[in-house]
Amino acid sequence: MMNPSLFAVLHLPEFPLQAVLRHEPESAAKPIALVDRGHSRPRVFLMTPAARAEGVETGQTPVQAMARCRSVSIRHRSPKQESAAIEAVLQVAFGFSPHLELTGPGTVTLDLRGLVGHR
Repeated sequence: MMNPSLFAVLHLPEFPLQAVLRHEPESAAKPIALVDRGHSRPRVFLMTPAARAEGVETGQTPVQAMARCRSVSIRHRSPKQESAAIEAVLQVAFGFSPHLELTGPGTVTLDLRGLVGHR
């Protein structure tokens, strides 16, 4: 009889925003909008629920976001922070299985075949 494949996925939604806020968990409740400076015309592409509730929307310029929500904090996407965050996620994932793959931004797929307790 063949062993069925068994996989697990660790997925962090809105990973670029989580990476920027990971060392300041209290900020997750504040209105924060994330823009990517890598674009010639930066636009909001992620925001906290508090920013969304105040009218901040994907695609707005930072000025438009601040017009909707005076207390919004504009943050910039940080590839350096994303890299550090994914390294932390990979360390956690290696604790479950040595067979894993980074399958997307903030997403790691683990192959659980052969682990103790799996039949």
